Amino acid sequence: MSFSAEEIYFDEMYTLVEGGPDGLHISAGNHVYPFSYILPSRTLPSRFYTVYGNVQYKIRAVFIRSWKFNYEDELLFSIVSPVDLNCLPEVRSPSTKSAEEMVSSCLTSSGSIILTVWLPFTGFSVGQNINVGTRIQNMSNVSVERVVYEIIQTIEFMAQQPLVKILSIKKSIAMEYTNCIDAHAEKSWTTSLTVSEAETPNLSACKIISSSYRLKVKAILPFPHSNIKISQPITFGTVPLTGINTNICDPCAQLNSSVAAPVSEGTPPYSFQANAVSDTGSSQPQPQSTAPPSYEEATH
Repeated sequence: MSFSAEEIYFDEMYTLVEGGPDGLHISAGNHVYPFSYILPSRTLPSRFYTVYGNVQYKIRAVFIRSWKFNYEDELLFSIVSPVDLNCLPEVRSPSTKSAEEMVSSCLTSSGSIILTVWLPFTGFSVGQNINVGTRIQNMSNVSVERVVYEIIQTIEFMAQQPLVKILSIKKSIAMEYTNCIDAHAEKSWTTSLTVSEAETPNLSACKIISSSYRLKVKAILPFPHSNIKISQPITFGTVPLTGINTNICDPCAQLNSSVAAPVSEGTPPYSFQANAVSDTGSSQPQPQSTAPPSYEEATH
């Protein structure tokens, strides 16, 4: 069974050249007929394409001939819908999360491993480094094999015909990892990830396709121990946050105490400097990309 849904954001028709009672006679050679079109002032979703659904914008030209087949051609073009992160106050706040795993060996507890992850803010723009602060407190006899960082994109397609159905697709759009942390060791560090504009379309104006993003951090433990996992929602935009401190500060070092609680989240009880702390496949022709300014261009 096939499921479908459709939204039309604008559909206009214009006559560039029109003949008289006797029709239109065009001499041999090249003829250029310039035209322009002003996009609707309301927010439009960015161009987006997958095998499951897409948002496309196209110009179709039709040369109508009497008693003959018409000539047709079309051109796809891109729309990059802007998102000003400064209009989203919730993404300016820092975030910290921690998780603890009790490690046992031969039915005897050997200690705990605490994973703490923090971000100076949760809103990021195109090309901006996503700096993730991490701290491992390994008080067990087991080494942490590695720590894996992933940014997961979730796309939901909402069909309306013949009945309502939602298809959810998850995709990893960025990944980094670190080396092992030995038993009875403690370590803090910063890891950076970057995501391109092509991976973060603004679909907020689309009612049948939606997107969301999460940073997932996982401390890998040897079998048979369970891995330690932390997940944090993040937001992407085209205009970066201003007046923020992008430096990563270790909350454990600032508090001079250990974070030893089950998975917790929210605004950490520490302060930063400055104002705020900081399955796809396409067989169709693709339009030329009109990318927003890079992070460096937007901040200068």
